[in-house]
Amino acid sequence: MPKDYEQINASNPVSEEDRKILRSLVTRNADALYEQQALTAAVRDVTESERQLRDEVSRWTRENLSDATLPVRAREEFEAKVAQARDRALYVEDLLQKPSFDFRTAATGEFWWAETTWNVDRGIRAEYLNDGLHFFDTAAYDADPLIAFNVGATAAFELHPNRRPASGNGRYTSAPSVNLWGTVSGFTGIYHWLWAPDDKWAKCWLHLRQTAFQFTGSGPVVLAERHDHRTLIDEENNARTVNAPLPGFLPMPSIEFSLADPNASIWVHLEVRFDMQLEGWSWLSFSPQPNPMGSVLLQHSQWNIQPQ
Repeated sequence: MPKDYEQINASNPVSEEDRKILRSLVTRNADALYEQQALTAAVRDVTESERQLRDEVSRWTRENLSDATLPVRAREEFEAKVAQARDRALYVEDLLQKPSFDFRTAATGEFWWAETTWNVDRGIRAEYLNDGLHFFDTAAYDADPLIAFNVGATAAFELHPNRRPASGNGRYTSAPSVNLWGTVSGFTGIYHWLWAPDDKWAKCWLHLRQTAFQFTGSGPVVLAERHDHRTLIDEENNARTVNAPLPGFLPMPSIEFSLADPNASIWVHLEVRFDMQLEGWSWLSFSPQPNPMGSVLLQHSQWNIQPQ
């Protein structure tokens, strides 16, 4: 089951009531995503007739081939070669100095970081350190049917009314960015029409979302929202490991909006999420070792609203 965590900015005096609403919005978005992923896995699931055919092929192989250990030995040798190659690989931290950020205050017109919540699943872990949020370790799978899951983080930022600049037409633009460092790796095992006829999938998509909203007397009101998707890994039955380097500087989808209540704060959710699918002998990894060294690092920074 996925696990959720959070890191709060103690310098930003957000009320507990507002924090509860922020968390409920994150939970609502996650629940809808889990339902969508479950539907994807159900549609992908193989039919009963296909399963029976696979069983029949496996049974024929066992009964008619003299060396029944050949598939097992071939697979063990391949796994050993993969492990040896990973051990020999040279993982070097990015030589660029990764910036750190000061969230203790916010200037006029600047969105002030309030908290970050994150979720992990299927062996991927996360840890919030001084330089940001690290995702690390490996999600490994070796079965049917397909599984769909995600790991990611949602950061909440607030712009108070007394720090908001005036706008000539009452509209604003929000165009933040994040830093996303590191590499996501994916692997699919051997596919063979006789020895290993089941599908091997390793897929990973990067999902970005910015949502602006305000708390009003009738509850949270969404002012604007935009999403962006990009493919990182798309492997099917290729018997190889591939690497997807992350860009470092990463603009979030920009939005434009008017205010629902000029006397209320503007809140923004920035979501960075990795949507993943595994099937058969496969894995997706966020670090070369089961610790934050060489991991995927997500860094948020504060930014200024742009009056139109």
